[in-house]
Amino acid sequence: MILFVCTGNTCRSPMARALLQSKISKLGVDVEIESCGIYVNEQHPTFGAINAMKEYGLNINNHKPKQISENIVQKASIILTMTNFHKKTLLDLLPFATSKVYTIYEYVENKNKDVIDPYGGEDAVYLQTAKELEYLINKIQISQKKYPQK
Repeated sequence: MILFVCTGNTCRSPMARALLQSKISKLGVDVEIESCGIYVNEQHPTFGAINAMKEYGLNINNHKPKQISENIVQKASIILTMTNFHKKTLLDLLPFATSKVYTIYEYVENKNKDVIDPYGGEDAVYLQTAKELEYLINKIQISQKKYPQK
């Protein structure tokens, strides 16, 4: 399983999940993809994230934000956080996951950079973040051997 992590699991990580799910469905690869948040307190994705994904022909309306848990971290083959803060927080909570936690920029470009947080911004900000995520997702090489189903 590939797991995306952000703050509230209402915009960045669900958008990343939807974009990667779309990519792998076109490749015909069967890999589980999930998303969750470090501090979940809302019951639905943001309207900005919903609208941004509509631009890609993707629907995240029914996404239910999930709190990160030891169980989901144990199931993941790789965990991609949106920021260094998310990575540090996750590893402070669950240090056993050190070998499989990266920021998404660290994983795909070996860069120390965070994904823009669009929360509370205009639709254009969400779309900018979606484009940034699309760019990063397109750099992830997918194969069932690398990310087996669990």
